[in-house]
Amino acid sequence: TSYGAGGLWKPPSQEHMSGAELKRLQSSFDYLTSVLRTSDAHEAGIFLQPGYIVHMDPIPDPAWKDIVVGFRHVTQWELTNLFPGYKQGWFYTAFICQPRDFIPWAKKRMVSKGVKFVQRRVSSLEELATHYDVIVNCSGVGAANLASDQDVSASR
Repeated sequence: TSYGAGGLWKPPSQEHMSGAELKRLQSSFDYLTSVLRTSDAHEAGIFLQPGYIVHMDPIPDPAWKDIVVGFRHVTQWELTNLFPGYKQGWFYTAFICQPRDFIPWAKKRMVSKGVKFVQRRVSSLEELATHYDVIVNCSGVGAANLASDQDVSASR
C-alpha cells in the first residue's frame, strides 16, 4: 500500500487458499496482534477495526474466517436496514496498519538491529542482486517494469 493509504488487513474473499497462504495470513495476523499488545501499537499505527463486507450474490465463506476476530454472517436485519439490495455479508474485526506511522516505526526498529537502507534509482532488480542479501521491492505499480511483472496493476 502507499504511504498515505490505510492498510486494512483483508485477504481476498476466496473459499480456497493453499496451506502456505493461510500460514502467511495467520503469521501476519499473529504479528500484528503481538504489536497491538505492546506500548508501540499507537506509534506503529496498528489498531483493530470492525467492519462489514457485503455481496450482491451469496458466496462461500472465506478460507481465512477462523483467523480474524469475531467472523459471522450478517443478519437479515443488517442486510435489510443497512445494506438493502445485498444478499449476503460478513462482519469481522481485523487490523488497520497506517503506513504513515508503520513505515517509520518499522524502519527505526530495523536500523536499530543493523539493517542498512539504500535508496537509489535502478532500472531493474537484477542490477542489485549481486550487491545485497535482501532486496525489498516497494515500487508498487512500477514493478511492472522494474521486475518485468506485467501482471501488476493498480487497484482501489
